[in-house]
Amino acid sequence: FPSHDSHVFELALNYAHTNNLKVCAYGATYFINREINIPMGTSYGTQGTILEGAGKAKTFIRIAKDVDCFNLTNTTQTSFATNVQISNLSFNQTDTAMYTGVALKTDSSITNIKLDEISFFECKQAIKFPNQFYIARLTSLHAQGCKYGFELGVEGTTLFLDNLFVTGK
Repeated sequence: FPSHDSHVFELALNYAHTNNLKVCAYGATYFINREINIPMGTSYGTQGTILEGAGKAKTFIRIAKDVDCFNLTNTTQTSFATNVQISNLSFNQTDTAMYTGVALKTDSSITNIKLDEISFFECKQAIKFPNQFYIARLTSLHAQGCKYGFELGVEGTTLFLDNLFVTGK
């Protein structure tokens, strides 16, 4: 397994969040060997993380065995994960790790989340957002060969879903 990019990726996400910048993950493959918390905005009007790849099948996030990759969890006193945008990348697991980890997850309720142009290949689960949604836009998401596709909330308001599809193994 090649060297891991978890620490550097986490530093970039935290620095960009603190300085109101966007993280641009260029057309490369990044190896993640532990869960990474995605920084959130502290209220609806504040910037959360913006992560943009070079495009599906150009920027890959490869996940190690039994690792859940990105966790959208608000660590402040409020209960919502808010103001996150992730786009133009692909998640897959290493050959020995297939079907063992979740690519994007949260245990929080979420608001003002935008996920666009993301592919998930052979993960245990593409997206696991089991709680409430408020103002979420999910467009052009593709789960291929994942054990589970998209788990989307118990309830929500203003949830936009467009071009989500799951294909079998």
